[in-house]
Amino acid sequence: MVRFDRCVVLTALVLPVGLANGGLPAGLQLVGPPFAEARRLTVGHALEAALALGLSRRIDPVQP
Repeated sequence: MVRFDRCVVLTALVLPVGLANGGLPAGLQLVGPPFAEARRLTVGHALEAALALGLSRRIDPVQP
């Protein structure tokens, strides 16, 4: 299977959105056209502020 983003030139921004079942980290990926990074950063910042998830703690990758 070929990932869709390898067929075209897209850029992405990933925002952490908390933990899924089992404690695995989950994220939201914003994908868009090339040279639209400023807009994606603006949207990402707005989403981060609106969600206010308070994800400031670090996740220990060694601890199950």
